[in-house]
Amino acid sequence: MDLSLFYQRRRYVALLDLIDQLPRTSRYFEAMSKDPEFIQARLEIEESRTDDEEDNTPEWHPSITEFGLTEQLLRELLHSIQEGNMIAMRAAGGKPPKPKPFPAPFDPLAEARAEREIEHVAGLAEMFGFKRSDVTLKPPKN
Repeated sequence: MDLSLFYQRRRYVALLDLIDQLPRTSRYFEAMSKDPEFIQARLEIEESRTDDEEDNTPEWHPSITEFGLTEQLLRELLHSIQEGNMIAMRAAGGKPPKPKPFPAPFDPLAEARAEREIEHVAGLAEMFGFKRSDVTLKPPKN
């Protein structure tokens, strides 16, 4: 893929889309994090946000393309450490806080399966005389 063609044909949006798809560990993002103008603009955006806007942002999930076997194993290791800490705190007589799991990549297929399962359960509930509104199942979060 010749990126100069994007520039010559004035396909700036497509070029920016490609740049946005670069891994977060790329040299581009490293250079951007060291650029004083970018830092200043980023600070201004962060300062202009209110607390309400921050609460409405969707939960972050890692990209599927950047979540390989190593990341999966590290996620499982982190969960095991958190669980061990909870057990140690309980053994010492304390009440440990519920650990927040590290998010997994967003999987549209898994979400569609969960929604289908909820519909199935709602249908079963109707067969036994309950209303669909009585079923308050929510899809599991990763």
